[in-house]
Amino acid sequence: MAADVGEEEKQKASRSQTLVRGLKILDAVSDRPRNIAEIASLTGLTFSTVHRIVSVLLERRYLKTENPREFALGPRLNELGFAACSQTDLARVARPRLEDLSRETRDTVHLAQLDGWEVAYLDKLRGARPVEISSRIACQAHAAGNTA
Repeated sequence: MAADVGEEEKQKASRSQTLVRGLKILDAVSDRPRNIAEIASLTGLTFSTVHRIVSVLLERRYLKTENPREFALGPRLNELGFAACSQTDLARVARPRLEDLSRETRDTVHLAQLDGWEVAYLDKLRGARPVEISSRIACQAHAAGNTA
């Protein structure tokens, strides 16, 4: 019984260690595409460990290839971001007021949340006018107006 508990603890530690390593890899490519050697250097992981985890992250679409040797954040992270935004209570609670404001002004209406110097768009209603501000839900922009 005690041996079973020890083995179970080793398996739990191994799984969470792999998860932490995968998250480190995602963080390492969050600002720009990087190759395996750069990721290994930034994370402190071995080349072979990075290669193995990157392969899984590519397969699961958490990473994508920018060119044959560099990796960037993948489309699955966008999907998760959109899902997280749709579960945000703020967007759900504010929606009726956004609809009223859009109807009253006939303009495009955004719901955004300030996070430091960045703005995360949580919801958008298109206006009735032909001119529209180009934006995407779950897209971040600098508060000064530059898209991040």
